Amino acid sequence: MSILASIKHFVQLHFGDFFSSIEAFYLKDILILIQGILEPGHNSISSIARDPLNNVAHTTLTRFVNGHPDFWNNLEKLIQKVILSTSLEKMILVVDDTQLARRSKKIPFTTLTYDHNQKRYCQAQVLLTVGRVSDGFFPLEMMFSNSKEGPTKIERLIDWLKESEIRDAVLLGDSWYTNSHVIESCKLWFGITFIGKARGNLLFKTEESITRVSHYQDSVRDFSEEAIIRDRTVRFHQRVVRFKSVRVPLKIVVAELDDGRRTTLISSDTELSSEDIFLYYLNRWSIESYFKTAKQHFSLGKAVLSTQDGQKHWIILVILAYLIFNDLHRFILEKTKSQTKRYKVFETIQRAISMLRSLLLEQVKIDFHLLDSCFRSPSLAPFY
Repeated sequence: MSILASIKHFVQLHFGDFFSSIEAFYLKDILILIQGILEPGHNSISSIARDPLNNVAHTTLTRFVNGHPDFWNNLEKLIQKVILSTSLEKMILVVDDTQLARRSKKIPFTTLTYDHNQKRYCQAQVLLTVGRVSDGFFPLEMMFSNSKEGPTKIERLIDWLKESEIRDAVLLGDSWYTNSHVIESCKLWFGITFIGKARGNLLFKTEESITRVSHYQDSVRDFSEEAIIRDRTVRFHQRVVRFKSVRVPLKIVVAELDDGRRTTLISSDTELSSEDIFLYYLNRWSIESYFKTAKQHFSLGKAVLSTQDGQKHWIILVILAYLIFNDLHRFILEKTKSQTKRYKVFETIQRAISMLRSLLLEQVKIDFHLLDSCFRSPSLAPFY
């Protein structure tokens, strides 16, 4: 079976009923845009439209991305449903935000924000992202946040958790999200365990005194547990404490690596072991890898669209392209048992989507019932 058929199976299994009930141009434009996002030479809708293979006007693609709100809302919900149904494991969520540099203030959601990497203020969009970790990172929601207009990042996160109705999960966050609002909301409202990195200036109370996290981390001498994690020896110190600004007890864990480096984590589930808390938190880095990949290879933040809906819909396209690439990339590695070069995977997928778009568009709409039985998640059908 060819990789082209594998992509067909991916589309049909997850989106078959959705696309079979709409006009054909939706699917055609979606495939054109996804191939453009996966094409290294394209970094905008204009460059995608200029590709002679596409035979489409720039205004056609722009109107498609800017309009049709019902279509995009339904597609976004379907993508979330696909991600949430990929595994029966306990759900691990990660939250973080990233900045998309912008030159023009006229681009929606652009604001003056501080860039910690460049150590200066700059024009950028702030994109709050919540995703699931399940053999990789999968974005469930990517929301533009503007603290000057509307809710803050923390408020948007809590609202999303409320609307998503996700319960009995673990939420991971860096020190920015390790605060009383997030911790208490997860613990008291949603039944979600929060695990995060503690800021050094946070105060908590022990039997002896009130101390800062930074001082406590440096002063710990009694490490009662030890484990081998990823070929590294990690020692743990733990205790249940009360933080000054949090109304629920938390477990604080100081972890020391074999090279002497230390970090301090806190968990709203005081029954979890130190090792489990540490292992959970290791998954947080997956969102950083996703941001890097999405920016470098999936044109995240590169679409110059003048409407808020257009900006939001472009994010949905980026997520969809990422999901298709991620599944096929993982499957190729499993089949070849080797580290296939990323650009080779991109080239293969681009050719397949091009063929699917130009030759098999009508079959995609007609043969849903035949294809559904040929492909099952999470692995794609063989293409060798």
